[in-house]
Amino acid sequence: MKKRLICLLLALLCTLPTIGCSGEDEETKETTPAENTANAETETETETELTDGLPETDMNGFSYHLLNTSQETLTWADMRFLSEELDGETVNDGLYNRRTDIQERFNCSITSEETIHFQEVPKHLQNFVNAGDGQYQSVFLAESHLGTSLPYCSAWNSVPHLRYTEDHWNPNATSIFDLNGKQVALAGNVSLSVASRAVCMVFNKRIFAEHFSGDSLYEKVENNEWTLDTWLSYVSQVGVDLNGDGAWTVEDQYGLNMGRGFKGYLASFIGASGQHFTTPDANGVPELTMHTSEATLNLVTRLMDAMTATEGFYYNEDKTVHGFQPADFFSSGHALFTQGVPHDIYKLRDMEDDLGILPMPKLTPEQDKYYSASWGGHVLVLPKTVLPESDTGTCIGILLEAMSFAGYHDILPLYKEVALKSKTARDEESSAMLDIIYASAVFDFGTNILYDALLAPTVLQTLWDKKDSSIIVSTCTAQEKKIADYISDFMTAVEEMS
Repeated sequence: MKKRLICLLLALLCTLPTIGCSGEDEETKETTPAENTANAETETETETELTDGLPETDMNGFSYHLLNTSQETLTWADMRFLSEELDGETVNDGLYNRRTDIQERFNCSITSEETIHFQEVPKHLQNFVNAGDGQYQSVFLAESHLGTSLPYCSAWNSVPHLRYTEDHWNPNATSIFDLNGKQVALAGNVSLSVASRAVCMVFNKRIFAEHFSGDSLYEKVENNEWTLDTWLSYVSQVGVDLNGDGAWTVEDQYGLNMGRGFKGYLASFIGASGQHFTTPDANGVPELTMHTSEATLNLVTRLMDAMTATEGFYYNEDKTVHGFQPADFFSSGHALFTQGVPHDIYKLRDMEDDLGILPMPKLTPEQDKYYSASWGGHVLVLPKTVLPESDTGTCIGILLEAMSFAGYHDILPLYKEVALKSKTARDEESSAMLDIIYASAVFDFGTNILYDALLAPTVLQTLWDKKDSSIIVSTCTAQEKKIADYISDFMTAVEEMS
């Protein structure tokens, strides 16, 4: 980041507009031909340098204060985006340096409130907006709370300098929140949320070698052979009654540990296959289609049937759709595969057996790329107390663009290379797999907006309770009106946003 900062400071040979971010624009100085020539030479010399292209702006001490959730209350994702001090931990120090570099570059301060329980953030947002209190200029919100929070938010469209289609904004994620032409939320690399929740497949190397000596899962990925069929073949062959008591219990060996719970089992494969729980109708309004889309219905049916077709296929004692029990089932060596996310994989670094990391399998070899569903983190919203087209909005746009750009190019490599690869994955191949996983993170309306708000506690909980694929259609049909009403209210809130 420092190299980029030096290059950008050289560009000050050509003086650019100064924005006060306090409601007053300062006078713009015209450049001379000599200055333009010097600037052109600088650009030629540094054209290969990585730069966010933002104008060098003196923000005159502008204070950018964000509301974030408490990490202690949303433990399943990495919510970090700022660091208060250096402590020697590489990612933490990277976040600290990003913040201090940007503050120095733009003459501003970036702070956050991070003590609020994630369940309390929507109420906090509602209260300070209703009071006309401008204490927060942006809010990190759990995805499932977006629907109830939109009446207190403005769309991001009029905030300048935000380049949503660039890689650093995770366009396959952020684009999901572009509804009726309104960008209602952002999911870029301002924080580590999206990266920390990208689902992948983790495997136990010992168990794999014992059953499939000579095979290489990494070669399957590289040769475009890592598909649902391939995965099902492996996972259905490794169940072993380890204690020989004739019963399948927690003491035995299984093909799959449902590391993301039953809802994650379905969501991760649906996302990996390019399928969806919902699709837009003729008017662009999402509707539940997991039971009416032939491709999605066939996939969900196949995934559910696989659970009961083979003894030893999976193990999960959790009665809810959200998690798995026992918590150490995979780490103690009782399953070949588990669905994980980087935030969880980090915790496996003390696992006795060696592990490997893979992207989620494609549906077929013809699929254009691997996809990694990412959900359960937070997204960024703009409170109504902020006027997007004001100097404040301009400063916010510049700072978020700079933070997301640096997050993608400077922080994410640290998160991959140091916090994960060298401490967790025990081979170079897994490092390459993580590059695929992060490059393929995707969001979906059904998974990232509707899922925890309504779909999981109704349709998916019933399917998990019954474990019977024959009731998929009837279960979805029974919830169609309730889900349609929720979506209708959500879209009405979108329409009413300024």
